[in-house]
Amino acid sequence: MVFALVAHAAVAHWSWIDIDTRQQTLTVLDGEHHPLAQFDDIAIGSGGVADVHRQGDHTTPRGHFHVVSIRPSATFKTFLLLDYPQQQQAELAWQRGEISQQVRDDIVAAAASGRLPPQDSPLGGAIGIHGLGRGSPDIQQRYNWTSGCIALTNRQIRRLARLVYPGMSVVIH
Repeated sequence: MVFALVAHAAVAHWSWIDIDTRQQTLTVLDGEHHPLAQFDDIAIGSGGVADVHRQGDHTTPRGHFHVVSIRPSATFKTFLLLDYPQQQQAELAWQRGEISQQVRDDIVAAAASGRLPPQDSPLGGAIGIHGLGRGSPDIQQRYNWTSGCIALTNRQIRRLARLVYPGMSVVIH
């Protein structure tokens, strides 16, 4: 079941999320780039960051994405699904010979029509922002441990979920 949590009254629909993988921070900003909330000590993929995430490489993809859905997760408490892969990743992967033209075309078509891109291509899928679930907060502070997602503590994800809405922009750099 997919559901959207009601955004906090102070968060307008032009707010966005900036994820700085070097500083390991996630910041919610308003339309004028004023911070509304910041979360430190986030975790990213154990493979670091990459321009193109490939299935199983444990990297967090750089790029501009959108929140597709906000849903409960038995594993991670809350999961904010992003619309990865985007046309930018598909073009780059196709140019490198990492995906077929058909896969590239399917991803481009999905992006053009506002649909969720294929989640089962060689570029992977199910990239999002989530909590720790039953994971250790100590691990969260010491290691990048995800398969490519952005992880926050359970307390942080609860707070973030109140500020997020479907369609919200997410920039990962």
